Amino acid sequence: MRIPSGVPGFDELVQGGIPTGAAVVVQGPAGREKDTFLLQFVTAALQRGACALVVLSSVSPAKYQADLREAGVGADIYYPMPVHRQSYIMERGLHADLPVTDGAADRTLALPIFPALTEAEQDQVIGAVKAAVERHLGPDARRSIAAGATGATSAGSTAGAAAR
Repeated sequence: MRIPSGVPGFDELVQGGIPTGAAVVVQGPAGREKDTFLLQFVTAALQRGACALVVLSSVSPAKYQADLREAGVGADIYYPMPVHRQSYIMERGLHADLPVTDGAADRTLALPIFPALTEAEQDQVIGAVKAAVERHLGPDARRSIAAGATGATSAGSTAGAAAR
């Protein structure tokens, strides 16, 4: 099964969308196109009632982390040490140079999104992420988020993280 991206023309290129359960890394030159793509993808997912997690790589995770903490939302680096750098792996001589994995570990935040969160707690997390995304990505993010607002709650229309 595939998940439609919500990005015109993209789904046709990838056989109808992104495979269910896939972890996808979107890479490319500096700029905001990757962020806009991800915002459109998350907006489409939220409109369908799905959940999503997005890493916005063009902005330092420390900036998002500070904004989220100021809003009362705990966010931490998800992989403080990538698996291939942990002592258990290193002691066994399994050395690998994985620069993409290292970069992802440095830039991936864990958000408190899990089934036991109340709806109010979900709204707080989503609202904080939405505000941080809008603050750091500017007008393009605001337009993408606004485009996805129909059919979802105001908190549920965020791009950057999702719940419910």
